Amino acid sequence: MKSSLRIPHPTTTLHLYRHLLREASYLPSVARPHIDRLIKFRVRRLKTVEDPKPHIEHGHSKLRALRAANGGELERMRNVLQHAFGRRGKRRRELWDDFMYSEPRQVEEPLFHPKRPMSDVAAQRRPDFLDRWDLDKLTAFLRSQAAQNKEKFTHPETQVPTQSAWGLPLVPELARSKLRKKWKKAIQNILPPIPKTEWETLRDIVENKASKKDFFIPKRRPVAQTAQKIEHEQDEWEWLPFAIKSVQGLRSQASRRNRLLSGAVDEDTPTGPPPVIGVHKFTARVWRRMFLDIWEKCAYVEKDPDTQKWAFIWGK
Repeated sequence: MKSSLRIPHPTTTLHLYRHLLREASYLPSVARPHIDRLIKFRVRRLKTVEDPKPHIEHGHSKLRALRAANGGELERMRNVLQHAFGRRGKRRRELWDDFMYSEPRQVEEPLFHPKRPMSDVAAQRRPDFLDRWDLDKLTAFLRSQAAQNKEKFTHPETQVPTQSAWGLPLVPELARSKLRKKWKKAIQNILPPIPKTEWETLRDIVENKASKKDFFIPKRRPVAQTAQKIEHEQDEWEWLPFAIKSVQGLRSQASRRNRLLSGAVDEDTPTGPPPVIGVHKFTARVWRRMFLDIWEKCAYVEKDPDTQKWAFIWGK
């Protein structure tokens, strides 16, 4: 069992940034680029916010989560992989934009360019986001995802009522508003397609055809410390927490359940720190099972040049 990490707590924003990048360097190589890009994006965004304190506290929380994931907590590592492959978080929204707005707008085209020709009724109303979506492609993908999950797909247009509560026909504006809400609800749990190269990488890992360096965590490097700090490390004692906190509060961070997340060390047990709860050793079998769960939720898209129909290939 790995011992707790004796890494100093970040005190400044730059210190926190370096710790996050350091911890991300221990992630599997297939997930590392996207997590690195996400860390850099969120740190650079601090320059534009008025009060960065809540974001810095959120960064400390994510740093603890990354350390716990690299230490052997499977649920947190699975969460990291889902962010890396766009099953949730910022990259999921980016994949959604690439999927729905894959055709770039030309300079001579107007700002509003509907995907489908508008009817006479649609031309009289105000354009909305549904006019910019390729609803045929979206419908085909939602049907494919429902079949992958062994669920029943109901088209949003069939869920819009034709009459009001008083038995009168819906006015076009109200019907369109209800249709927009149904489409928003339909895409809440959508898992956008990923690039084919990433899909093939996941397939090779699951089928044991990839190199171990693609998914194994590299060996941790020792934490740099000054000679003076190493010499006087045992002489330093912070007495203030013992004066203002209870014994239970002091020992909760070093408990078997919280030790990996907090990085604290249990120095009160005479026989040494007991094993941490919920920690597993990352073996090739464990990695394949985790990546199989991700692969089954990923698909890539292809378009038949003859029939012009979309085909979505999912992991099995």
